[in-house]
Amino acid sequence: MLRIILLLVIFITFLQNLIWLTIPLFLFYLLWYSGFELVVLAVLLDGYYGAFYQVPWLTLCVFMMWAITLILRRVLLLYNGKNEIIS
Repeated sequence: MLRIILLLVIFITFLQNLIWLTIPLFLFYLLWYSGFELVVLAVLLDGYYGAFYQVPWLTLCVFMMWAITLILRRVLLLYNGKNEIIS
């Protein structure tokens, strides 16, 4: 439930141009959850703002941040012998 609420809050804060609040929520969502929903959200926001007539920068940036987070998560997390994450 928190995941859906956080995704909606990110969406609304971006639409209201509250970037100072959107960026920390975006980074928290990327690190805490898988974050692929943010790529879909970025595609929707680019469509809303009409960015598909040029380069959809928001979608490209979110996709790159999602990919970097996936790579860094594998490097930074500790695993035991059974491939379980050590918390």
